[in-house]
Amino acid sequence: MKFKVYSAETVRFGPKALIIVTYYKVKPDLKSEFFLVTPNDSLKHGKISFDCQIPKDVDFKIDKKFVLKEALNQAKIDFGEYLISQKSNNLVDVITIIKEDSSFIAHLLSTGHYESIKTIENLTECDDLKKIINIFQKITINRN
Repeated sequence: MKFKVYSAETVRFGPKALIIVTYYKVKPDLKSEFFLVTPNDSLKHGKISFDCQIPKDVDFKIDKKFVLKEALNQAKIDFGEYLISQKSNNLVDVITIIKEDSSFIAHLLSTGHYESIKTIENLTECDDLKKIINIFQKITINRN
Protein backbone atom coordinates (compact mmCIF):
# COMPACT_ATOMS: atom_id res chain seq x y z
CA MET A 1 0.00 0.00 0.00
CA LYS A 2 1.12 3.50 -0.70
CA PHE A 3 -0.35 4.94 2.47
CA LYS A 4 -0.14 4.46 6.23
CA VAL A 5 -2.72 5.16 8.91
CA TYR A 6 -2.04 6.39 12.44
CA SER A 7 -4.03 7.54 15.42
CA ALA A 8 -2.79 10.31 17.66
CA GLU A 9 -3.87 11.00 21.20
CA THR A 10 -2.75 13.01 24.17
CA VAL A 11 -4.82 11.30 26.84
CA ARG A 12 -5.12 7.56 27.20
CA PHE A 13 -8.59 6.48 26.08
CA GLY A 14 -9.30 10.06 25.05
CA PRO A 15 -10.46 11.25 21.67
CA LYS A 16 -8.15 10.29 18.83
CA ALA A 17 -7.01 12.15 15.77
CA LEU A 18 -6.54 10.39 12.44
CA ILE A 19 -3.32 10.81 10.49
CA ILE A 20 -2.95 9.38 6.99
CA VAL A 21 0.30 9.72 5.05
CA THR A 22 0.73 8.78 1.40
CA TYR A 23 3.42 8.77 -1.25
CA TYR A 24 3.37 8.74 -5.01
CA LYS A 25 5.80 9.30 -7.84
CA VAL A 26 5.67 12.08 -10.39
CA LYS A 27 8.76 11.35 -12.46
CA PRO A 28 11.46 11.96 -11.47
CA ASP A 29 10.33 13.17 -8.05
CA LEU A 30 8.54 11.61 -5.10
CA LYS A 31 5.64 13.36 -3.46
CA SER A 32 3.89 12.77 -0.19
CA GLU A 33 0.78 14.09 1.41
CA PHE A 34 -0.68 14.03 4.85
CA PHE A 35 -4.17 14.30 6.25
CA LEU A 36 -4.93 15.15 9.86
CA VAL A 37 -8.48 14.80 11.16
CA THR A 38 -8.66 16.25 14.66
CA PRO A 39 -11.04 15.03 17.37
CA ASN A 40 -13.38 17.96 16.59
CA ASP A 41 -13.43 16.78 12.92
CA SER A 42 -11.40 19.59 11.40
CA LEU A 43 -9.21 18.51 8.49
CA LYS A 44 -5.68 19.62 7.65
CA HIS A 45 -4.09 18.53 4.37
CA GLY A 46 -0.64 19.15 3.02
CA LYS A 47 1.63 18.01 0.21
CA ILE A 48 5.40 17.76 0.19
CA SER A 49 7.51 17.48 -2.97
CA PHE A 50 10.96 15.91 -2.95
CA ASP A 51 13.49 16.65 -5.68
CA CYS A 52 15.24 13.31 -6.00
CA GLN A 53 18.25 14.70 -7.91
CA ILE A 54 20.88 14.06 -5.23
CA PRO A 55 24.56 14.09 -6.24
CA LYS A 56 26.02 10.58 -6.50
CA ASP A 57 28.75 11.31 -3.95
CA VAL A 58 26.17 12.01 -1.20
CA ASP A 59 25.27 9.00 0.96
CA PHE A 60 21.56 9.74 1.15
CA LYS A 61 18.53 8.82 -0.87
CA ILE A 62 14.99 10.00 -0.93
CA ASP A 63 12.83 6.90 -0.82
CA LYS A 64 9.38 5.77 0.28
CA LYS A 65 10.42 5.46 3.92
CA PHE A 66 11.87 8.98 4.01
CA VAL A 67 8.92 10.73 2.35
CA LEU A 68 6.36 8.95 4.54
CA LYS A 69 8.32 9.91 7.66
CA GLU A 70 8.48 13.55 6.56
CA ALA A 71 4.72 13.62 5.97
CA LEU A 72 4.10 12.05 9.40
CA ASN A 73 6.41 14.58 11.06
CA GLN A 74 4.49 17.46 9.47
CA ALA A 75 1.16 15.99 10.59
CA LYS A 76 2.52 15.71 14.15
CA ILE A 77 3.56 19.37 14.06
CA ASP A 78 0.09 20.36 12.87
CA PHE A 79 -1.55 18.24 15.57
CA GLY A 80 0.62 19.97 18.17
CA GLU A 81 -0.50 23.35 16.82
CA TYR A 82 -4.12 22.21 17.02
CA LEU A 83 -3.61 21.16 20.65
CA ILE A 84 -2.05 24.53 21.51
CA SER A 85 -5.04 26.30 19.97
CA GLN A 86 -7.36 24.25 22.20
CA LYS A 87 -5.59 25.03 25.47
CA SER A 88 -5.31 28.35 27.23
CA ASN A 89 -1.91 27.67 28.82
CA ASN A 90 -0.14 26.84 25.50
CA LEU A 91 1.39 23.66 26.94
CA VAL A 92 1.12 20.61 24.70
CA ASP A 93 0.70 17.22 26.28
CA VAL A 94 2.78 14.31 25.06
CA ILE A 95 1.43 13.08 21.73
CA THR A 96 1.21 9.32 21.35
CA ILE A 97 1.24 8.12 17.74
CA ILE A 98 -0.05 4.59 17.13
CA LYS A 99 0.20 2.81 13.78
CA GLU A 100 -3.24 1.54 12.82
CA ASP A 101 -4.48 -0.60 9.99
CA SER A 102 -6.84 0.85 7.42
CA SER A 103 -9.89 -0.30 9.41
CA PHE A 104 -9.39 2.78 11.61
CA ILE A 105 -10.75 4.77 8.66
CA ALA A 106 -13.91 2.61 8.70
CA HIS A 107 -14.22 3.19 12.45
CA LEU A 108 -14.09 6.97 11.96
CA LEU A 109 -16.63 6.79 9.13
CA SER A 110 -19.03 5.04 11.49
CA THR A 111 -18.47 7.48 14.36
CA GLY A 112 -19.31 10.79 12.75
CA HIS A 113 -16.32 11.73 10.59
CA TYR A 114 -17.93 11.04 7.22
CA GLU A 115 -17.41 14.52 5.73
CA SER A 116 -13.69 14.61 6.58
CA ILE A 117 -13.10 11.12 5.17
CA LYS A 118 -15.05 12.00 2.01
CA THR A 119 -12.93 15.14 1.62
CA ILE A 120 -9.77 13.03 1.97
CA GLU A 121 -11.05 10.74 -0.77
CA ASN A 122 -11.56 13.76 -3.04
CA LEU A 123 -8.20 15.41 -2.26
CA THR A 124 -5.78 12.50 -2.24
CA GLU A 125 -3.50 11.68 -5.15
CA CYS A 126 -3.11 8.12 -3.82
CA ASP A 127 -5.27 5.66 -5.76
CA ASP A 128 -4.89 2.95 -3.08
CA LEU A 129 -6.31 5.33 -0.45
CA LYS A 130 -9.20 6.39 -2.70
CA LYS A 131 -10.06 2.75 -3.32
CA ILE A 132 -10.12 1.73 0.35
CA ILE A 133 -12.19 4.77 1.39
CA ASN A 134 -14.67 4.02 -1.38
CA ILE A 135 -14.99 0.42 -0.14
CA PHE A 136 -15.45 1.47 3.49
CA GLN A 137 -18.20 3.95 2.58
CA LYS A 138 -20.29 1.03 1.33
CA ILE A 139 -20.20 -0.72 4.71
CA THR A 140 -23.12 -0.21 7.06
CA ILE A 141 -22.30 -0.37 10.76
CA ASN A 142 -25.08 -0.19 13.33
CA ARG A 143 -24.24 0.50 16.95
CA ASN A 144 -26.85 -0.52 19.53
